[in-house]
Amino acid sequence: MKRLFTLCACAFAALALPHPAFAHDSRIRLFSEPSSLWNRFRAIENGRNLPTTIRTLTEAELLYSGLLEDIDRNTDNGGETAGFAPILAFNPYLLGWSGLETQRWSADAGSSDPLPSAGNLSRRSDPFYANAFRLADPVIAFGVTFASEHLYASTEIDFNTDTIASKKGASGYSAVWKPLDWASYMSFPEQAYLSWTGEQSSIVAGRIETGVGLGRSNLLLNGQARWYDQIQYNWWSDAFRFFAFWGTSATHLMKDEREVQYTLNTPGSDETSNTGWDPASNHDYASGDLAPVKLFTAHRAEFKPHPRLGLGISEFQLIGGKVPDLTNLLPVVYWHNTYTAGVSNVILHVDAWGVPVDGLLLRGEFLMDDTKSAAEQDAESKPNSWAWQLGATWVLPLSSRDWKVAVEAEYSHVDTWTYNRWQPWLVMYQRQMTAGGWYGYDIPLGHPAGGNLDEGTLNVTGVSKTGIRVEAGYSVMIKGPVYLGQIITGTDSKGDPVYIPVYYDFDAYKDFTGLTLADIEAKPNLYRHTISLSAEVPLAKSLTAQAGAEFRFTQNAGHVRGETAFESIWKAGCRWSL
Repeated sequence: MKRLFTLCACAFAALALPHPAFAHDSRIRLFSEPSSLWNRFRAIENGRNLPTTIRTLTEAELLYSGLLEDIDRNTDNGGETAGFAPILAFNPYLLGWSGLETQRWSADAGSSDPLPSAGNLSRRSDPFYANAFRLADPVIAFGVTFASEHLYASTEIDFNTDTIASKKGASGYSAVWKPLDWASYMSFPEQAYLSWTGEQSSIVAGRIETGVGLGRSNLLLNGQARWYDQIQYNWWSDAFRFFAFWGTSATHLMKDEREVQYTLNTPGSDETSNTGWDPASNHDYASGDLAPVKLFTAHRAEFKPHPRLGLGISEFQLIGGKVPDLTNLLPVVYWHNTYTAGVSNVILHVDAWGVPVDGLLLRGEFLMDDTKSAAEQDAESKPNSWAWQLGATWVLPLSSRDWKVAVEAEYSHVDTWTYNRWQPWLVMYQRQMTAGGWYGYDIPLGHPAGGNLDEGTLNVTGVSKTGIRVEAGYSVMIKGPVYLGQIITGTDSKGDPVYIPVYYDFDAYKDFTGLTLADIEAKPNLYRHTISLSAEVPLAKSLTAQAGAEFRFTQNAGHVRGETAFESIWKAGCRWSL
């Protein structure tokens, strides 16, 4: 009752407040907005390279780079940059699904399966479900934006449908008249941030989308993630750009994850090392005193040696189980020099993008988690753990003054052990919990589907100057049987349970599990074909219709040879906002 009263009071306040809308240099434009698509396609068509591969930019930077013009901005307030405005939106919807792999992803599947296809994680660990069940806009949202000369802020209470992925069966439907589907186990806000801009620089703090990369998928800071709780700093010019990022994950652990995370001595060893799973590389005996922390940071430099070419280099760091030092936090320190095996992991990422001819953008990314050097040829050494992606965007010459049509193609490869680790707090995903702490999502911080995969995608997108967007896409993924965060339950000589993470040294613990890595890798790859369709059409100034559907056909479903699955999810809504 208290929660209901609070929500009603907030909604009434939003209705009662005056409703001025204002543009602002510090406001964030999301990568997926139709206006952002239009401006990117327009730049590529005219032979201008994109200024950066960072996926969330302030209007100030977009104006500086020529990707946004004053005519693209809502200035109904007469140009005022200070004030406040309420947020109030309603999105009546219909959502349906069929054929979901509920048995494979059920909360009970867990480690009772000797070769679980997704470790001890539930269906919530598959990013497909979280994104496919999520509406383009919340069912209900209300909040406030406020701004001064250099500051823009927005916060809201919103309700979406993504949480029902954890509670529904193989087939069913949901609709706005079923409030328990969207008003329980909420995780609001989906977006809330403070943004400050100065002379060619910005600071953003809050909950918002972001990512590094221009593709449908990307290798660093997954652009398909619902959000990141983050602080970021940006500085830009024509030839150089600097980006720094700090984000956190929920530290909630399940029982077997807790046992793995807090293992201080290598299982089967009589030596009291206090260095856990990696005594060969972990020389920090303090790492046995763990703090419940999972923090990830990134910093990035971009160079533009030519107007048509951009180059970027990024360093990404995970800190898990320790209170970070300044050496882990300072954005101008090189984190590879501060690496401690038991409580941190550091990844290198490089990319390039350019417009060699008018209308064509080419891009490529390479990520290095670990590399096996010439001096590390023994079986105990970590194998190469790399990832790479190639992609292209072609803005078709049939585009007109009012429409842009583009074909996008990309191919990604991620090695078996890339993004993985023994300790859950060092595995490269963020855990986003819903209210109550019973349910959550594990969202990869790298490629949206994690590791051990190859994926090719082809998309056609049409976008109009008035905000109409129509998309159709096809993807095929070859996914191996190794997943992020897998844990196998074995027994010791006393018959007590022992929890073993699936990592490159898994064979060292075969006496506990009765399994070898070859047994796990012998499970067949699954082949997943996905067709996606979506559209967004503004009907009036405050009314936008949206619809989408995804159809997914999987061969060797659940990594069982010959098993197939056909899943479909469709959704439609019509968003009204003040």
